[in-house]
Amino acid sequence: MNKLAFGKIGSASKTILFKEREFKKELAPTNAKIEKLKIKGENFVRMQYKL
Repeated sequence: MNKLAFGKIGSASKTILFKEREFKKELAPTNAKIEKLKIKGENFVRMQYKL
């Protein structure tokens, strides 16, 4: 799992990249933007949400 947080002070977004089989949508925040990706033949899910 990789994490990246960015944004201006007082407002930030968090992006987490999961392997598709490890991702559990029911645990994602309600405001999360979820996108499926394929990198080098492997399936991933990118979840991004505001903190």
